[in-house]
Amino acid sequence: MTVSSARYAYSMPARPGHRGPREADGKPVAGSEVTAVTDGSSVKGRTDGDGRVTLKIDREGAWLIRAVHMVRLSDTGPVPAEWESFWVTLSFHTARR
Repeated sequence: MTVSSARYAYSMPARPGHRGPREADGKPVAGSEVTAVTDGSSVKGRTDGDGRVTLKIDREGAWLIRAVHMVRLSDTGPVPAEWESFWVTLSFHTARR
């Protein structure tokens, strides 16, 4: 994963063979909203067909990136439920170079 802008950059190398977020069936998660928040500001985007999103991180400080992917269940099983949710977060701090 790489988060970057003209002033700040953060990079976390992907695992070998990692191709972005995947659903349980191996397909990319497309169309999920991803939000980056910091004190007094937020940036939103949607994942593309490869499950990737680009967000503009335009200030220094503590950031939290979050996304939720919801899947409607076809069989509720032993516990009644209509949806299954998958949550992901990443926190980091940007500083001047």
